[in-house]
Amino acid sequence: YFSEQSIASIASFSSGQLLAVFNNGSLEMANMSDIVTFSPELEFGSVQSGDLIFLEKYAFPPAFGTIAESAAEAPSTQKTDVNTDSDKVSDVALTGVWYVSEGASFSFQPITGADTLTLGNGCVELAYEGEAADFNSLISPSGDTVVSVYNRMPVWLNARAAQKLDLSDGDGLKESFYRLELYLRQEGLTNNSVHVWLSGLETENVGHTVEKVGSSWEKHQFIFVLGQKNPKSEIWLNLGFSGQGSLWLDHVWFGSTQDEQDSLPQSLNQQLTKISPEVLRLDFVPIGVPGMGDYSWLYPEGGGSRLSAFLSSEAPETDTSALTNTSASPGDERELHNLGAALKMTLQVDADAWLVVDSMVTDLELYHLIEYIAGSPTSEFGKIRSAQGAVGRWSDQLDRIYLEIQDSSGVFDNDTSRMIFVNHVIETIQSAQDYSLLENKIVLVDGMDYDSQILASNADYHAAELHGEDIIENYGDMRSTLSDFLLTVPTRRVLGGSNAPEIIKSFDWQSKIESLRLADYAALVFGEAGDRVNLVLIDAGPDLEKTSNIYSAICLTGRELSSKWALAPAEETVILGEGETENAADTEAYGETAADNPEETAAKDEQEKLLIFSFTAQDLRTVVLINLGDSNISMRLGGKTAIVSGEVYNYDARASLLAQDEIKSSRHIYRVMPGGIAVLVEKPAVSN
Repeated sequence: YFSEQSIASIASFSSGQLLAVFNNGSLEMANMSDIVTFSPELEFGSVQSGDLIFLEKYAFPPAFGTIAESAAEAPSTQKTDVNTDSDKVSDVALTGVWYVSEGASFSFQPITGADTLTLGNGCVELAYEGEAADFNSLISPSGDTVVSVYNRMPVWLNARAAQKLDLSDGDGLKESFYRLELYLRQEGLTNNSVHVWLSGLETENVGHTVEKVGSSWEKHQFIFVLGQKNPKSEIWLNLGFSGQGSLWLDHVWFGSTQDEQDSLPQSLNQQLTKISPEVLRLDFVPIGVPGMGDYSWLYPEGGGSRLSAFLSSEAPETDTSALTNTSASPGDERELHNLGAALKMTLQVDADAWLVVDSMVTDLELYHLIEYIAGSPTSEFGKIRSAQGAVGRWSDQLDRIYLEIQDSSGVFDNDTSRMIFVNHVIETIQSAQDYSLLENKIVLVDGMDYDSQILASNADYHAAELHGEDIIENYGDMRSTLSDFLLTVPTRRVLGGSNAPEIIKSFDWQSKIESLRLADYAALVFGEAGDRVNLVLIDAGPDLEKTSNIYSAICLTGRELSSKWALAPAEETVILGEGETENAADTEAYGETAADNPEETAAKDEQEKLLIFSFTAQDLRTVVLINLGDSNISMRLGGKTAIVSGEVYNYDARASLLAQDEIKSSRHIYRVMPGGIAVLVEKPAVSN
């Protein structure tokens, strides 16, 4: 519009208008508009006035250069010669992104034909046309040149791509054997061979040469033997060739030989197996997440990150800023994980899957999601499922699937729009061709944050977050925390006039002063179990033995409570004081029949440090004893609450299993450590 005129400045207004100031002093206003096309086209219906349409912009942080339609050579800029120590190299060389040797080019290329089912729609091309260059110089994603004394290129090679491995996650490389997998094809290489090698600080150059690389895609695997490397080591993965020509790469994967390319890390699987959860919330798999793009859940496992376009202009500078020419806070970058890999892990740890659908999901994507889970192996997304390693339908292998609808980015600004979106997603899912195969297995969950106290959507449950901090000192602290939480969640009346139970989809409790005890977690997790809360999902933290033990103890208790009804508080509980005999305590406890003052009783209850929760099914009970105090408690259950036969699991404050004893008598004495819990599981008596 303004192309043929000399403009001094131009500004935009929130109304959508542009103001142009010309060099001759004149002003002109113009309306800014967009033309929106639907891809794929609308299959039915039409866009009406008042319809809500979402537009999103997203992008991968480029692994190199700039994403463009045509192949672009890596830029040449100022050289930084780094030859002192690895720490300074780390300041310049980014980890997890590809560098290209000077004189070569690295560009995105499309994939067409039958190869798209295996490889997707894109790959990268490493090309060299004989340009003279310093082959030890590597062009970084931001255009700078890095020269590392720990990563020299062999003299017989002319072009290479290199990536500095990220060793910061965990304790570095802890295994001895690592595997590299990738797809290769070439055109015009001088001797049709490709060399792959590792180099770096404290690492001898070890490599493999692939002879006779063909012009069609072929998968290659290499094994590398390494000593253990600490996080401060510097290791580079390199791939290069001699002479001129082009080499195409795709699905490049490097990891421990214990791991698989299409699976999540085996170490995570082992940790979850130890904890043994009943449900896994797979919110790390992006389905309809703003800024992540459609079908992100289908990308190969370990496919990197995406940077949301919903960025703050005041966000701090980060390492990814150079890749995108913009500033982004760490929370704006999110990893991509494959749904098939997540479901495979869920099956391996014998848990139910919890999927999360976000506000940018499309109707077509929902249809394809159901087809991917339950569709025929001959359907389009059934073939993709099989290509990603699944054996049969996921719906046949999973006992239950939770599907949550949420709005993580606050796209909807009022309760009505939130409710309409939830109901629309539910109706779309239920109209999918393969929904009948899921109908008896799927649980639809409304994960929206509502302003009002009424739940009006058609979901089976509502789910909310319970986050907080500080030690739980007594019954009053527990009751206050849970009551405040339940006041913030929307309710829906069910048969009998009671409120529908809630699900806690994210439980995260911390303490800034002192370490939390197992009892603090247990009091909040089980405080409303079987009453107002039906399911609690605990956020997984760092892989610390203490934290893992707490998860394991909580999950074991949860399994024992599963499918049982909560009972009213026990009427008779015998507490054995220090130095008392069982008989003396017995007589004293049963002799107390006088009623206390109601106000005194309520105040006393608030300060109570021993919590007892009872659950039953088929005349078998599970009782959870929680000691919030600082001293040991010895006790037994009397009257109708006594357990004649069963097992007791005794945990301390750090969730270490101190004992697993058999209950043989109703007069069994139970001891609960300070900050610990005891789980009593009733078993059928031998006489029964």
